[in-house]
Amino acid sequence: MVARELKIQHSVWDVISPHVADFNLVPFPSARQLLYDGGAWGKPQRRRFAHPLTWGEIWKACDALIGKAGDLDHRFIETVECERDGTITFFCGS
Repeated sequence: MVARELKIQHSVWDVISPHVADFNLVPFPSARQLLYDGGAWGKPQRRRFAHPLTWGEIWKACDALIGKAGDLDHRFIETVECERDGTITFFCGS
């Protein structure tokens, strides 16, 4: 249901956390960029943004970076973390 509303195309949200029950919540107020290592075969991708993202916006941005990276074999978003420098990183499995 949430995936359809967000128009997710390339990923599955597989993050198990009670904090992600509300996709309108802003989990990392100081974060200003999203980094994806590209997966096993893709190219690393980065996206900067001007405002803090909600969980839903984070998923949508992760989905776009997965598509851009090109590693659609690893599309299950398993963890999302915020580094001290304000970078949100996420990791995928298959």
